[in-house]
Amino acid sequence: MSENPIPNPADDEASGESCPTPLSWEQVLEEFTRSGSPLEVGSTGGTITGATYGSGSPLYFLGGISGDHRLFALLAYLLREEHRCVLLDYPDLPGRLRPLERLNRIVDGILAVADQLQDEALLLYAANFGTVPAMELMRREPQRVRAALLQGAGLRYQLTAFERLVFRAGGAWPGRLERVPGWFSMQAQNHRPWFPPFDASRWQFLIDNLGATPACQAARRAGILTAVDYRESAEKLSMPIQLVRTEGEGRLTTVRQDELEQRLPNVRSEWMHTTGQLPYLTHPHRLVKLLRTFQQDAALEPAATEKG
Repeated sequence: MSENPIPNPADDEASGESCPTPLSWEQVLEEFTRSGSPLEVGSTGGTITGATYGSGSPLYFLGGISGDHRLFALLAYLLREEHRCVLLDYPDLPGRLRPLERLNRIVDGILAVADQLQDEALLLYAANFGTVPAMELMRREPQRVRAALLQGAGLRYQLTAFERLVFRAGGAWPGRLERVPGWFSMQAQNHRPWFPPFDASRWQFLIDNLGATPACQAARRAGILTAVDYRESAEKLSMPIQLVRTEGEGRLTTVRQDELEQRLPNVRSEWMHTTGQLPYLTHPHRLVKLLRTFQQDAALEPAATEKG
């Protein structure tokens, strides 16, 4: 391991550079693992795990169909002095449950974590699949969410024919996603072009992390997507919402975000070029800047971290 100090975002700002020096992700992940606090909370929805990191007002991270909370480590590191980052992994979902019952289990787990940490009002960052439990949480318990950044969100979700094929295969697969036919080619097509060419190890970290997900769990989460419909409830979500649009998001994602933006009453939208669908890994500095700007524009005061 290199002895060079981990780059600090404050140093980037002070230097006046428009493009900060890329993070040494291995060092950041090591520091995150060493300093973060493991999290394990039981609920009616099962056991939800993850980690907390940093100090300040709570910021909850909800990730994709596959992978774990460590994918957000770079983003959490940059935010460690202004937010207590709560990075969550989804509970195991029994196959016997209907899709909306699975979704309720996930949301129940998020609320159980918030209750244990005594977080009354949450700021959310949800990416891709994570936007579904985020939308459901805002619909069920609007008073528990003070604001949200949603990347890849929608009122309804539709999978491509290839995605349906891969997840159908995954539902019957006994092992991990990395061994499901077609899975790697889908990841390479969707994500590889957006990763820094000088940092191939970061791409390999993503593939190793995503591929370790049990295929059956990914398939059960994917089944939730086509079961939800927020057309009737979106207009009632009055909290500030920032939509994060990214280059490389795909036609279906573009269409559903356009539809969502038209329905939400308190929404703003930001386009991130050359990031791909995983800006928290490819360009975390830029995503942090967007988050900070959103909080300033929405006049979000630091949230109380304890009930009472």
